[in-house]
Amino acid sequence: MTATQLSASTGTGDSGRAAHTAALPTPDRRPRRRGQWAAWAFLAPVVIYLVVFYAYPLVRNLDLSLRDYTVRSFIDGTAPFVWFANYLTVFQDPTFWPALANTATFTLVSIVFQYSIGMALAVFFFQRFPLSATLRALFLVPWLLPLLVSASAWSWMLNSDSGVVNYLLSLLGVDAVNWLTSPQWALVSVLIANIWIGVPCLGHHDPARARLHAEGVRHHLDHDPRRSRVELDHLRHLVVPPRVRVRPPRPQPRGGGRQPAHRDRPGLRADLHPRPAPTGGLIMRRRPWWITAIGIVLTAIMLFPIYWMINVSLTPQSDMRKSPPDLFPLTPTFEGYEKVLSDQLPYLGTSFVIGIGTVVLTLLLSAPAAYSLAKLRPRGGNALSFALLIAQMIPGIIMAMGFYAIYLNAGILNSVPGLILADSTLAVPFGVLIFTAFMRGIPDELLAAARIDGAGTWRTFRSIVLPVSRNSIVTVSLFAFLWSWSDFIFASTLNSGGKLQPITIGIYRYIGNNNQEWNAIMATAVVASIPAAVLLILAQRYVAAGVTAGAVKD
Repeated sequence: MTATQLSASTGTGDSGRAAHTAALPTPDRRPRRRGQWAAWAFLAPVVIYLVVFYAYPLVRNLDLSLRDYTVRSFIDGTAPFVWFANYLTVFQDPTFWPALANTATFTLVSIVFQYSIGMALAVFFFQRFPLSATLRALFLVPWLLPLLVSASAWSWMLNSDSGVVNYLLSLLGVDAVNWLTSPQWALVSVLIANIWIGVPCLGHHDPARARLHAEGVRHHLDHDPRRSRVELDHLRHLVVPPRVRVRPPRPQPRGGGRQPAHRDRPGLRADLHPRPAPTGGLIMRRRPWWITAIGIVLTAIMLFPIYWMINVSLTPQSDMRKSPPDLFPLTPTFEGYEKVLSDQLPYLGTSFVIGIGTVVLTLLLSAPAAYSLAKLRPRGGNALSFALLIAQMIPGIIMAMGFYAIYLNAGILNSVPGLILADSTLAVPFGVLIFTAFMRGIPDELLAAARIDGAGTWRTFRSIVLPVSRNSIVTVSLFAFLWSWSDFIFASTLNSGGKLQPITIGIYRYIGNNNQEWNAIMATAVVASIPAAVLLILAQRYVAAGVTAGAVKD
């Protein structure tokens, strides 16, 4: 065969290569396009939510700042543009720059102390000791209390005349401090209360877990054989080879029977059922009792304001100004709780409805969006994740100003649905981020098996992903409920004149109307704190797993 014939037969010429390329099957891009459509179908609700409840209020705020508004022009929308005149007025105000300096000082000092104290506590509670999980859960209670409850507790503790802080300082030989009336000490008082609120969040983390080769881990949903290193939730998940966990046979004197003697030592036979080594003898050692004692003392110090709130709620009104104050309720009374049950029950019911509505709306929006970001990987997913992170950082007071103008025009001001929509803005970005981190840990093989069995994208999400994501569902639901329960900014801005108002408004009005009946005020604060404490204790196991899911990259 000549070279020309060989070239023609094999298609090595230009025309042959072209014919060979044309003969190759073109890849079908329709499945990939269908996957992108499905991904964005899951993302569409949260994208619309971000545009309507984040972007539009921020644009509305910007428009408000560039106009000269009066009450009349605010209602009819005829305010003229003044461009940056409002900003110049603010910058020229003599109180602006001192307030900005105080805010910067407050923020910097709070961050330094919260991180230093919180990380020190986290290092201590990293240790495994009796009651460690329960103590870590109790540490979160101050962080989840309604802000008005924390403010009420600290305002009474720092009272110059009968506050317990001055009494404890007097036992140390320190003179009384005017915590709330002195301008210098007032900032210190706010710093103390803010540090107390923020420390539990930074100090509540799961202990670092052992990192082992994949062959040493039980095969469950968290196991991926393609990863060289995985994390153990507990050391009981470790699979130890038999030669390691079983001791060699121990020769024993032969006492008759048909068992053969030990081949090396006549008169001895092998013990066919050796006693197992004591549990945890080589892997975990028992912590001394004093570590648990230190943990209890630290938790008691952290929860002392809550205890003092309960103590004051049980103190008779005649002993309220007693100096020194009683550290224990020697003659307890329930008059404050009787007044709470008669006056505050409608507020509690409204807060419960708002909390449930916020949880439902948060789960409906955040879970599908997180599944799309974690497993369907849509184009633009990274940009959306960054937008959610930015949305989580926007202060609530900024959102409340935009919501007020929108709600006024929409006719949902002073309504429960309006508060549910506003409170969900605190929880939806958080829920998407938590769900995304958790769902990324679900093995792709599990979803592939569902597709092989004929399950579509929605069926896989509903029947496979959601049941596996139980920990993250409980975590997001808990925080969404407690954030809506403790909200005061949206409630005071968007529902100050409504017929159905949450418990934070009830506490605020009760303090204003009964500024002398501190046992009733503290009883109201205690009742408002019960849901946070009960839900956190019941769900602390799921919260620990849900918050730390995906936190460590292998």
